[in-house]
Amino acid sequence: MVKNLLIDFNNLVSRSFFAVNEWDPDTRREYIYQSIFYSLNILIQKFHPCETHIFADSKSWRKSICETYKINRATVFADKPQDKILYDNILRKLSDLFPKIVKNFYQCRDAETDDLISIFIEQHPDDINIIVSTDNDFNQLVNENVQIYNPVSKRTVYMDRVLDENNNILDFRIDSNGKISVSGKGTPINEVDNWPEFALFIKTIRGDTSDNIFSAYPGVRMESKTRPCILNAFKARKVKDYDWINFMQQKWTDHEGQERLVEDCYNMNDRLINLRNIDPVYKAQFIEYMNNHKQNEDSKRNRMMILNRFVILENLSRMEEEINNYDSTLIA
Repeated sequence: MVKNLLIDFNNLVSRSFFAVNEWDPDTRREYIYQSIFYSLNILIQKFHPCETHIFADSKSWRKSICETYKINRATVFADKPQDKILYDNILRKLSDLFPKIVKNFYQCRDAETDDLISIFIEQHPDDINIIVSTDNDFNQLVNENVQIYNPVSKRTVYMDRVLDENNNILDFRIDSNGKISVSGKGTPINEVDNWPEFALFIKTIRGDTSDNIFSAYPGVRMESKTRPCILNAFKARKVKDYDWINFMQQKWTDHEGQERLVEDCYNMNDRLINLRNIDPVYKAQFIEYMNNHKQNEDSKRNRMMILNRFVILENLSRMEEEINNYDSTLIA
C-alpha cells in the first residue's frame, strides 16, 4: 500500500519562524531556514513515505463569501513590522524554491492548503495518507487511512487512538472546542458514532477565533437535559428530529442588535470550515489543478544543484555543511 506524507507548508514555515528567537537578524534568518529544512528531513526519515507531497496556501476563495475571514491574521505582526518583512521574504523565497527541488509541490490560485490536501485524500482513498500539521482543521479528514502527526506535541492521531512519541496510547476525547483532548476532559469518542464529524460539528457551532469565524450559537452548552445542546443536536443530525430542529431554530442577538438564527449561522460556518463543502465552482477548479499537476521530473542531480546554489546565495553556512543530508530524503 502506498504511503504518502502530506506536508502543510505554511504551517511548517510559521512553526519554524516563531520558534526561533535569536536576536541577531542574520543569525535568526539562518536558524529559521535551517529549522525548516531540518524538520522536513526528520519527518521524511521518521515516516519513510513512498512519496512526499508539500502543499502551500494561496489567497483563499473563502474571502469571496466572507470579507472578514482571517482578517485578524494581519494583527500578528502589528507591533513587529520587521518580522513581517522577514517572514514574507522567507515564505516567498521558499515558495519559489520548493517547486524546483522537490517532486511534488502544490499551490493553486484561490486554494488554501486544507483544500488541496482534502482533494488529494479524496483522489487517493486507498493510500495511507499522513498529514503533518498543528492545524486542528485537519481532524475532520481522519479516517481508517488518514492520520495526523502533530510535530509540536509529537502525537499521531488515528481513527481509533492517539499515540505519543513513544507509541503509548493516550486517553482520547473531544474537547468542548472541537479539539482533541488527552487530558481526561471532554466527550469520549465512543459516545459518538463518528468523532471527526463530531469535532467538525462542534467547531462549526463554536466558530474559530484564529480564522475570525464567529460562533453560530454563542453560549450553547455541550450537554444539557433541559436545554438545546451540542451533543443532542449532533446525535439527531441524521434523522433531523426534535433535538436537531429545536437547536437550529434558536435565535440570538449579536453585538449590533441584529437577531440571528442558529441555522443560518451554522450553514455559513459550515461553508467556511467544512473541507467537504468547498464551493462547487472553486472545487472544480482545484480538482482540475490536481488532475493536471505533474511531478517535477528534473533529475536528482539538478535539483540538488539548485538547493546548493540557494544555500550559498542565502549564506546558510550551517546548511552548507550538511547539504548532503538532503540527497536521500527531500531531494530523493
